Amino acid sequence: MKSILSRLSAIAGLACIMAGCSHQDRFTLSSPGGDAVLRINPSQGTYSIFHSGRCLVNDARAALVTAGDTIDMTDAVRIEKGQRTETESTVLYRQKEVSVTYNYAIYRIGEAWQIDWRAFDDGIAYRFCSLADTETVIDDEVL
Repeated sequence: MKSILSRLSAIAGLACIMAGCSHQDRFTLSSPGGDAVLRINPSQGTYSIFHSGRCLVNDARAALVTAGDTIDMTDAVRIEKGQRTETESTVLYRQKEVSVTYNYAIYRIGEAWQIDWRAFDDGIAYRFCSLADTETVIDDEVL
């Protein structure tokens, strides 16, 4: 009896470890200064946003509807992450150039879409990008 319980405990422990591994697609993206934090959960198709430790958006969906199909993150795979600094020239502004540094993560959704996430010190942004060469009509955005 003791042997059976030991085996069941070992199997249950292994199942818990494996379940933890199945959540490896969860990803946290922080701003360069660390105040803005994005938590992405592609398997659930959701994201959460925090600023200075306070939750501002919890388990929101990022999805588009096009031609009756819903494009979301449930099958997304992260293909790239990093940090960028961009400098743009300005016109009629007190500075000749404006620079911004942000951390980013890019997720591929199938063969035709990707979603780009950016974490700035003062906020979070995302955008869907079509990889198709043809025109695409967006019917709705699911938030």
